[in-house]
Amino acid sequence: MKPQYICIYLCALFIMSCTDPFASGIKQSLALAGDNASELQAVLDYYKGKDRKKYKAACFLIANMQYHRSNRKLEIPKGYDSLFAKIDSVYKAMFAGMSSQEILKFKAKKSDSIQKVLGNEFKKLPQASERKAPLDVTTIKADFLIDNIERSFKIWLNSPYAKELSFDDFCEFILPYRTTDEPLIFGKAELDSIFHQTLFADNMSGVRNRIERYKAYVSKSRWLTYYMSTKKSLGLYDVYLEQFKMNCHMIASWTTNIMRSNGIPTVYEYTPQWTDRARRHFWCATPDSLGILRPYTPPKNNLMEDWESDLKYAGKVYRKTFGANKQTPYFLHSKGEYIPDEFSTPLLLDQTKRYHKTVTLELDFPVDTGNKLAYLCAFRRNDGNGLYPVAWGIINTKQRKVVFEQVPDSIVFFPAYYEGEELIPLGNPVMLGNDSVISYNGSSDTQQMTLLRKYPPKRRFQRMWQRLAGAKIMAGNKKNKKFKTIYKFTEGPEEAYLHEVRFSNEREYRYYRFESNKRIQSNIAHIEFLGKYSNQHYCCAPTPLPVFSNDSTSIDSTGLWRIDNKLTYKENRKHKAYDNKMETYVSSSMITLDFGVPVQIEAIRYAPRNANNMIVIGDKYALYYYDKGWKRIGTQVATANYLTFENVPANHIYWLSNLSNGNEELPFYYQNDTQFFINLTPMREE
Repeated sequence: MKPQYICIYLCALFIMSCTDPFASGIKQSLALAGDNASELQAVLDYYKGKDRKKYKAACFLIANMQYHRSNRKLEIPKGYDSLFAKIDSVYKAMFAGMSSQEILKFKAKKSDSIQKVLGNEFKKLPQASERKAPLDVTTIKADFLIDNIERSFKIWLNSPYAKELSFDDFCEFILPYRTTDEPLIFGKAELDSIFHQTLFADNMSGVRNRIERYKAYVSKSRWLTYYMSTKKSLGLYDVYLEQFKMNCHMIASWTTNIMRSNGIPTVYEYTPQWTDRARRHFWCATPDSLGILRPYTPPKNNLMEDWESDLKYAGKVYRKTFGANKQTPYFLHSKGEYIPDEFSTPLLLDQTKRYHKTVTLELDFPVDTGNKLAYLCAFRRNDGNGLYPVAWGIINTKQRKVVFEQVPDSIVFFPAYYEGEELIPLGNPVMLGNDSVISYNGSSDTQQMTLLRKYPPKRRFQRMWQRLAGAKIMAGNKKNKKFKTIYKFTEGPEEAYLHEVRFSNEREYRYYRFESNKRIQSNIAHIEFLGKYSNQHYCCAPTPLPVFSNDSTSIDSTGLWRIDNKLTYKENRKHKAYDNKMETYVSSSMITLDFGVPVQIEAIRYAPRNANNMIVIGDKYALYYYDKGWKRIGTQVATANYLTFENVPANHIYWLSNLSNGNEELPFYYQNDTQFFINLTPMREE
């Protein structure tokens, strides 16, 4: 029989043998499968009439396989499996009998000989290669799917963490053979053999303990692979390599596969954009002991561990599903209507209501269009119109309204729609607050505006600044002897500007040192030591303190000089604490400067680690306000550490852009002569 007739025959056979909701999906998958259609049909035949639930599970997988493929087909040369098996063996030998906390607290040394031996073996291996991957329906064989289904049902039946799942939840939390677009290398059998013994190495119960074992395993595996580096992804083995720690998408995908294969129900969730950062983030979610789904970012966090520091700042949140969702733009759009890349997949399920207080938002849509969809956008500096779609809404053309579901409160959104592929602003920004809709529609009034930042201080940096409390300025004449404390910080700085600290010191010392409290990392961006002019040292004018006023009393008149040792000045200037760059920093707990010849130091100027998002003298800035799109008010070159703009239209959302440097920017509103960045401090209604 010719291939085209085989496909028609199989489709007809399926329609007669399988009922909705999967009939049409399987018909499409079989049509796309080509020569591989017989493999998929073999799975249906294997279960039909034997086990109703397994047959339904097979229908679910095959109906949705048409939407799945790897982002690349990865080919890993021989030798990697045995090397990473060796790493696993070394880990088990080193940490046998230890609790998760004992393993995590283990003080690892970067120069350990085991690391170097493993690193040398890794260097001898050829690079992995990759090529474009085909659709799953064209390559996956019957044996693979049947084995996946059998193992999934065994997990569902026997795992204490999965046995209470409904069938629908089982199909998303355990059954899938993949999570997103990761290379399809290992199935459930291989992942179980690699990780089961480690994840269940103690007798403690509870899913939290299983995740803690995973944290410990990955943490010390990454220590063992310290000297391993590759330019190519290694699929699952990326989990073992510290260099891939920032690829949260692939780490979350593989972690989800690992957990599912070992009986821990898990799904992959993400935000298309943080509320205060123009970036995505991906993580896992697993039911806790009460069955409540809890998020965590693997491999360094357990359930809810990074909620306060990160995840509660997610904007809209979606789950990447295995099954297609008919209520996504993929299916809802009209013929020819453009769909942004973020929503060009049917494998999405809105989960925002689990992360925020949400409501259904209805807005006017006074536009004649053939589109069925409009969007709520977040601010993103480098995208068209400074907007990035993060949620969709359905247009009711008769009522001239658009309805958005699960809209979180206290977050500013910019409504928009598409004309062709161009994103067109729709009205002005909106925010939900106090059970009402706050609109930023502007007014006829104007105002003077004084601005200090283009982007708010980062939360993690603010925590670092407060850890400077208890730090000391110390001095001595013998490098290896005890130093005298001449100043102690009682608190950390509130801002990242350059600060001056003066202290009483009547003696000359050769060595001066900044030492953090309890030897924690200092995270100092810049430090300089000041004293009276000395002919025996390199002296120059200190870095100017920030200027926030036109008042002459704000002029820097310290009368002291920045002092360095002539012979070591150039060498020290290479140190990140002395490079005059606010974006670089020193992580050491101790910063010592050898002046060669004793000198009397009376002050320091320092800045904590920061992203230099304040107003920088010499940089050019543009100020915009939003009125159905961003409109420029004017530009200025900063001559101080603040900017003043006159006759600014009132009651809008504003955006200050640095045209000279950097890319971190966030809109703000202006109230009581103060900047309030959106999504961080809700604007009060007048």
